[in-house]
Amino acid sequence: MPHEEDEPVGSGILEEIRRLRQEHKDAAADNKQALARVEKSIQDVAKQMSTLEKQTSELETRVGNTEDRMTQLEKAVVYLLQSEAKVAAKCNELEARGRRKNIRIHGVEERAEKNDVVGSVKELIRSKLDLPTAQLRIFSEDGTNRTETFASLKDAASMLRNMGISVVEEDESESEKIRHDILSGNWTLVTSQGQSKGPA
Repeated sequence: MPHEEDEPVGSGILEEIRRLRQEHKDAAADNKQALARVEKSIQDVAKQMSTLEKQTSELETRVGNTEDRMTQLEKAVVYLLQSEAKVAAKCNELEARGRRKNIRIHGVEERAEKNDVVGSVKELIRSKLDLPTAQLRIFSEDGTNRTETFASLKDAASMLRNMGISVVEEDESESEKIRHDILSGNWTLVTSQGQSKGPA
């Protein structure tokens, strides 16, 4: 009889052991699946990290290239500003030099000659100095100290375009009239040497 009572107890223990083994297998399978999911997640994160590192490296390269380009552009801007300053100074110098070679006559409006400088000078000489054109002589002050005699203002036109000219009357009887016209008129002749001749 005692042997018959022990049989249900032993079978119950075996059943419990089987159940525990099954639970252990199920738990091990679940753990294995969970571990596989974790490993896959780690691999995905590793891939993302690799991609991010590559993108970061590319961005650093681009930033470096941009900084180099900015440095080159800054140097180019500095060079252009310096060149602009030199060109502006040269233009000012040329403008000042051109002004020094201009003939300015007080009493004659600026740009009164319009497009015919020679004709305006001829008319001015006729009206203000009243010189016989056949006896007009021009002394050039360009350093050659040449003296040329022209038969008319037309022949003298090329010389009248140049800087630093003086007008002289050959006839001694006309000298006083010229002197009177010059002294009584309101005009100034600026020569290439920067000297001016005008009313006393």
